[in-house]
Amino acid sequence: MSRRFREVANSRMVVFGEDWKSATLEGLKGCERIVAITSPRQAAVGEEIVSALGERGAAVIALAKVHVPEEIVAEAMEEVRRVGADGIVTYGGG
Repeated sequence: MSRRFREVANSRMVVFGEDWKSATLEGLKGCERIVAITSPRQAAVGEEIVSALGERGAAVIALAKVHVPEEIVAEAMEEVRRVGADGIVTYGGG
């Protein structure tokens, strides 16, 4: 049995499973500047995502942590605004 799924609701899409990278890239078609938000430990995956996006990949924000504190969210959103992102990919979690 395959363990993967894709759920789209409002402006959010959750992708889980083997083909998550291509499904994620497909879901970002309308975005021009995209950031990847990861934990510091997962930053290399964020770099892969940003690289796969080519010129649309704006930055990796490697600040996420378990039970993300409000200050970290504020810092990440500052960076999102600074680079002019119109799309956000988050990687990790459970």
